[in-house]
Amino acid sequence: MQRLVRIVFASFFLACAPEPGAEAPARPDVLLVVIDTLRADRVSAYGYARPTTPQLDALALGGVLFEDVTAPAPWTWPSHASLFTGEPPWVHGARLASSGGDDAVSSETADRFGMPASRMRDDLPTLAERFSEAGYRSVALVANDWLDPQLGLLRGFEHAALFENDGALIEAAAREMAKPDDRPLFLFLNAMTAHSPFCEGPGPWALGDDAFLDPARAPDWVRPYLTEEGPRGVHLAKQPPGEETSAELRFAAGELAIAPEDLARIERLYDASVRGADFVLSRVVEAWAAKRPASVVAVTSDHGEAFGEHELLGHAASVYPEVLAVPLVIVAPGRLPAGRRVAEPVELRDLHPTLLALAGLDGGARSLAALAAGGSDEAPEGPIRAASERNPAYVRLAGPRFDRDFRLHRDGDHALVWSKHDPGFRELYDLAADPAMSADLAAEAPDRADRMVAEARERLAREGEAPDRALAIPEDVAAQLRSLGYADRVAAP
Repeated sequence: MQRLVRIVFASFFLACAPEPGAEAPARPDVLLVVIDTLRADRVSAYGYARPTTPQLDALALGGVLFEDVTAPAPWTWPSHASLFTGEPPWVHGARLASSGGDDAVSSETADRFGMPASRMRDDLPTLAERFSEAGYRSVALVANDWLDPQLGLLRGFEHAALFENDGALIEAAAREMAKPDDRPLFLFLNAMTAHSPFCEGPGPWALGDDAFLDPARAPDWVRPYLTEEGPRGVHLAKQPPGEETSAELRFAAGELAIAPEDLARIERLYDASVRGADFVLSRVVEAWAAKRPASVVAVTSDHGEAFGEHELLGHAASVYPEVLAVPLVIVAPGRLPAGRRVAEPVELRDLHPTLLALAGLDGGARSLAALAAGGSDEAPEGPIRAASERNPAYVRLAGPRFDRDFRLHRDGDHALVWSKHDPGFRELYDLAADPAMSADLAAEAPDRADRMVAEARERLAREGEAPDRALAIPEDVAAQLRSLGYADRVAAP
């Protein structure tokens, strides 16, 4: 049955392709869906054993799947800013503000909001602005409070709205798709079903854990983190009443030990949440394909999630594959082939110019359109890079391990983890032998590590870094962010 569903959806898109010899629309409708917190290795089209993503698998059959995609940062704010601008976090400026720059701004932001977040630069054209200038109706519908229109990342959208859940988002998306308008539509969606808390869902592998999810029978450590409303689940980013921090930070600090069988239970709940997110995607795709078949559809994620790898849970504080490797599938009948898989490593920020190019606009040198179409076997030049800035809350609550920024500099089969502020810190990994980046080789190959650090510093010096700019978070937005588990980073004014 699952295979049949995948074939049906793939066939639908293939059937919608222009007839041979016919021209695709000059300005196709464009749908961009971010499934928040989706690890690439938990997508069945990427080889995962559980059938977590039948809809995304179907889209891959009808389009192009990129096998090796690196997000620019391990959390929503900087990653989406890169998606919207095509620039890395140190250039667009939307990141944690502890990286340097104007100390007064950083201190003001931290003092007022408990979180040193920096705003995105105003002078960089966004994806929405580029589409709007080309005559598109641009709409953003989101369920993540970091994308609240009040915070600035959705600059350029003609209409932007924040929803409490993905169900309301689906209904709003269907209404936007059905609106009569002669202009092509650029629709951006962010769905949160795969984000913590991880709850029981349609995946049968998540059932049968009654004792783990029952407050009367659950292990002592997990009881404070069980969901209190809605579906049964676990919210490890939650700050329980009377507690200073979350299970994620207690785990990182070595204060919380979680048995392997309990970690496996949490992963099963995450997989069920992923299956739920894929169902959200199926509802969106069904409505979209019925109204706008000869279009461009891109599905990706902003970051992944750690489940004990590198002694971490959650995301936002590292640059390892479990939080940076994300899926990317693009369907564009008449423009891109069906069933193609691209092995060349690429960056998530490259989707920005790619969507512009597929819409017939100038995407620039980093567009993946030719690579996706098979007309080129070369990804954009330069190393793969990402950054996780120093977070004072992590330092205070989880220890000195986090008293530095973490940066990824990946060149070929070698990946360097280094710190701009800690010259003595470096980790080196051989991705061909160790794709999970679990065996640090820096002590065995110090010359290579030193050379890569020098290259990374030189490249960063050439580009420069945007100064920190204070981000004002209204209290209603801050309250919602705290409910998502950002209590260690977002305090009341």
